[in-house]
Amino acid sequence: MAMADADGIFTLVDVGDIGRNSDGSVFRNSSIGKRLKRGGLNVPSPNCLPGSRNQEAFPYYCVADEAFPLLPTLLRPFPKKVLNDVKNIFNFRLSRGRKSVECAFGMLTSKFRVFEVPMACDETCVIAVVKAACVLHNFIRLREGKKYQPSNFNVTQVLPEIPDGSVLQPSTTQTPAVRLHRYI
Repeated sequence: MAMADADGIFTLVDVGDIGRNSDGSVFRNSSIGKRLKRGGLNVPSPNCLPGSRNQEAFPYYCVADEAFPLLPTLLRPFPKKVLNDVKNIFNFRLSRGRKSVECAFGMLTSKFRVFEVPMACDETCVIAVVKAACVLHNFIRLREGKKYQPSNFNVTQVLPEIPDGSVLQPSTTQTPAVRLHRYI
């Protein structure tokens, strides 16, 4: 279980659960999941969103997939069975944010070939290797200036414009997650 920032730097790593457990179960039992639930992750204070016309501060969120629970500090996609166009666009954009951790793991495995085959060592050794690789990955990313781009990355891709009007207007009765949904 790991969290990564937009530059593919691991910010939190919890190693030790076996791979055949579900993401939800791993999250529930991980120190990351427990700390996130009780608000112990030292998340930055809310800030204004870039490009927002109002100066309303939004809290920071962790982004996850459907396997994770919906928490005040954890955003996940809308269920596929209740999608309209707005929710579908939200899910698409949320999945783009989730890609940072997937890309971080992709860069890690391409840099350290030890992850391409099963490791012939005990669990304690595997945990140490994974943690060391994550630290080395971060060191290399910071040292090399974060210039890695996946081969399928399209520089010309642009997000569609957000329509003007009430979409960015604040509402005191809405949760921050709903307001963020309207923003992205």
